[in-house]
Amino acid sequence: MKSLFLYLFFFISTFCFSQQTEEFRQVKNYYNQHRSMLNNEFKKKFDTETNNVIKTSIKQDFLFFMKKMDSIENAALVGA
Repeated sequence: MKSLFLYLFFFISTFCFSQQTEEFRQVKNYYNQHRSMLNNEFKKKFDTETNNVIKTSIKQDFLFFMKKMDSIENAALVGA
């Protein structure tokens, strides 16, 4: 009985991904790609800096920028 339930659950869950439209997936992939590039660039800048005050400033800028990017991404995903 358990195995039947698990099989049924996994079979039904395969259709859940299909609920996302192609446009939604493209928007999500676009923002994930940009988020990855920004993470790499901020990390490079953070790692090369030696002054702790400037490192703190870079970290705060990064957090602020990511918060704004999340807001923009959410608006784009709602529109998709």
